[in-house]
Amino acid sequence: APRTGKCQLDAAMVQRLTRRFFVGKQSIEVVESPGTAEAEVPLKYRFGMALSETGRSLRENGLVSLGIIFTSNTVLVANREALADTSKSEEIYVLKLLLLGALQARSKVLLSMNVSADILESVLKILPAMNSPTIATLADTELLSVSSAITKTGVNSLVPKLLKLGARGVMITPISSIIEKW
Repeated sequence: APRTGKCQLDAAMVQRLTRRFFVGKQSIEVVESPGTAEAEVPLKYRFGMALSETGRSLRENGLVSLGIIFTSNTVLVANREALADTSKSEEIYVLKLLLLGALQARSKVLLSMNVSADILESVLKILPAMNSPTIATLADTELLSVSSAITKTGVNSLVPKLLKLGARGVMITPISSIIEKW
């Protein structure tokens, strides 16, 4: 459950916060949805409340946000005994890596393209990378595949430049996690 400040949010608390949000605005009945509220609400109700990180799933299901009931942050907490236990400590570290990897990936996309060998150097001069772009030979030996994780904000201005240089088949793929090292 999300945790905010010193208060653990459970289903009952989320229901209370929802009721409080609608006081004086609308008479409501709070019903817990066992599935995804975004998909269920349009089929059964006039409006609903859903926990959402970005609001994307709401928009994808044709829903509009009326307001924010509460915000929360994810916090990783471990007690000293668990950290002292080697096996539990490693599990906690892995969870930390996964959470941080997901956070780092939020601002990045994977940009992939095909380029001919004669424009590779020009492409690499303008292509940002976390470390160094990946370059692979394709079955069609006339082309190389070049991939790089780049910031989302740079994509729209970078793609036209790459196309003008001669890049082909440019693909922009979301990244769910970036874990650089143990």
